[in-house]
Amino acid sequence: MKASFLTMYGLVFVGVIHSHDQFLNACHVKMIPASFIQTHERHYTGLKVHITPPVMFSSNGSLKETADSKGKLYKLILAIEDNPSRAQELIWETTHGSESAASSSIKVEALLKYKFGSGTYNIGWELEWNSLQKLVERKELYPFPETSIDPQIYITKNPGMYSFSWVKGKGPRLHFGDNQQSSRILTYNDFQKTGIEFLLFSYADQNVAFQLGMIESGIPPRIFQQIVQCGNLEHLKLELVHNRIRGRCSLIADSIENERDIFYHPLNFDFDFGHHGQRIQFKLAQFIIAEGDICTLLIGKSTGESNEWVLGSSFLRAYNVTIDTGEVKTYKLVATNEEDLL
Repeated sequence: MKASFLTMYGLVFVGVIHSHDQFLNACHVKMIPASFIQTHERHYTGLKVHITPPVMFSSNGSLKETADSKGKLYKLILAIEDNPSRAQELIWETTHGSESAASSSIKVEALLKYKFGSGTYNIGWELEWNSLQKLVERKELYPFPETSIDPQIYITKNPGMYSFSWVKGKGPRLHFGDNQQSSRILTYNDFQKTGIEFLLFSYADQNVAFQLGMIESGIPPRIFQQIVQCGNLEHLKLELVHNRIRGRCSLIADSIENERDIFYHPLNFDFDFGHHGQRIQFKLAQFIIAEGDICTLLIGKSTGESNEWVLGSSFLRAYNVTIDTGEVKTYKLVATNEEDLL
């Protein structure tokens, strides 16, 4: 059996119905702000994990080695909440570390299997010191402020049904299984010819993907540069600071209120998945963070093709997302009104 760990993969999403609060107390893993080094800047989101025995990290994110570090096995386990697991639901399966992913060469000595509903999920990995160190070096394990792993990598390398939600005041979460209902299921191909309206312009044949390991959503660089230059946004006095767009919250809030009645703002995203005639909107108030009267837009430059748009974890403020990462990947998206930040 192959016991490979984590490899990056891009995903996309699916269908829309009205909001509900069924995820509020469901079994979940918290998605927490994450960083590879000690810093106040947060660009990533990770699934919280516990490592035993405990390990220490230096401020630059590297593992601190002790005299007996290499003689131990380390268990890295997802921090599941709101569902105390029974012994029969958890099974450690030995893999003997004999096989690993060619792309990462991470050897896993044992996998912790978690039976939930009709599915079985990998939620724990037993590793030698060298393998744990490789995860850190390859930035597959976040050391700060708490240990965590990339959610997009996790669901890709561990096929199954996963749902993502945002709980007001608590942030994003990953859930096992699918608690959602939807009249429409979409696939990867449905998002390769998307129409997008943004900054008063329409863009045809755009590619849309998820990257829930990023807090920010990504837009093509040429369009990103236009935001601070857009004449229709001059009154917001937006500035580009350290590759992030910032402005005064009071001005942004006023502009949102002025546009609320017509359900439109130049900085809202409108997506038209033409194959199914489905339109969704990601509003400005759902992808900003405030510090005093300074608001930061949670959008940045995408790194792929010139027509690539990437939705980060802040998108979960607007939609619950279910992703089946099995052989035939399918997606569902359910509109919520959990958290408008202004």
